[in-house]
Amino acid sequence: MIWVFLTLLLLSGGLTLFNPTQLIYWLADGTWMICCVIARIVPQKLAVYMAILALIASLTTVWQARALTHGPTYHKRFWLSLVILIGLINLLIVPSYMASRTLWGSILFWFGIVWLTFLLLMATYFSLTSYHLRHQATKSRLIIVLGAQVTVRGLSRTLKRRLDRVLAVYNTETVPPRIIVSGGQGIDEPQSEAHAMAAYLIQHGVLADHIQLEDHATSTQENFKFSRHLLPSTVPSRTAFATSNYHVTRSKLLAHNSGFKTIGVLAAPTSAISLFSATLRELVALTYYYRYYLAAIWGVAGALIALNLVYPISF
Repeated sequence: MIWVFLTLLLLSGGLTLFNPTQLIYWLADGTWMICCVIARIVPQKLAVYMAILALIASLTTVWQARALTHGPTYHKRFWLSLVILIGLINLLIVPSYMASRTLWGSILFWFGIVWLTFLLLMATYFSLTSYHLRHQATKSRLIIVLGAQVTVRGLSRTLKRRLDRVLAVYNTETVPPRIIVSGGQGIDEPQSEAHAMAAYLIQHGVLADHIQLEDHATSTQENFKFSRHLLPSTVPSRTAFATSNYHVTRSKLLAHNSGFKTIGVLAAPTSAISLFSATLRELVALTYYYRYYLAAIWGVAGALIALNLVYPISF
């Protein structure tokens, strides 16, 4: 069985080379496979597989998280928090090793699978983010800027960093790209994010004719959906979107769902003080996005564990 598992894992990894975004689905399928073999493997052997997966996912998460860090301050504000979180998740998986054909053992085992799935999602998130940050867009002809908070004091630091990333590209291209600034006005914002972004870009040398406003979006999905309505039926080649580095994975996914099949990425850095909380929010958002898929995995796992409790099967 272990060779079957390794073969499917390598096959899934190879397929992601053609479309890295699908890595989330492949890892979820791997978790699904683990659930499906519960009725055929004794708990002790399955616990070993879970421990191996948890170790691989933990090391992958820490290794790929390097792409988001810049400078020594991140070591205490980001790395320490990340390692503590991963450690806690692994500790929550540990009780699953006590699984036996008892009611409480089966419940613990199910929770172990739930937390293992979340750990795999973390590893996937950081892996994809690292991939996108290493393959950022070049020679963009159209840039969609995703909005962020605007206060009475002006643009937030997050939004300024995104716009500065766009300005860096705009000022180095021989043919300046067209820019769509996307963001509506929240109840706590003095003006729409799009108007505030346009004013900032114009103030820093971007021609007004090169800027197009989309001032109705209130979410990342709407950023892409409403921006897509401003474009012709065929998306211009070398289109990219600008956002914060922690936000690129989910943004890429939502862009694909809105019809941007080959869109590039322009990522702005995030401050050390907010990076950990920002990435944690992204993980929560991804969990919500895949809630039906995850619910199906956890439901099947629970059903198989319950079945194995009533009708134990082993080698």
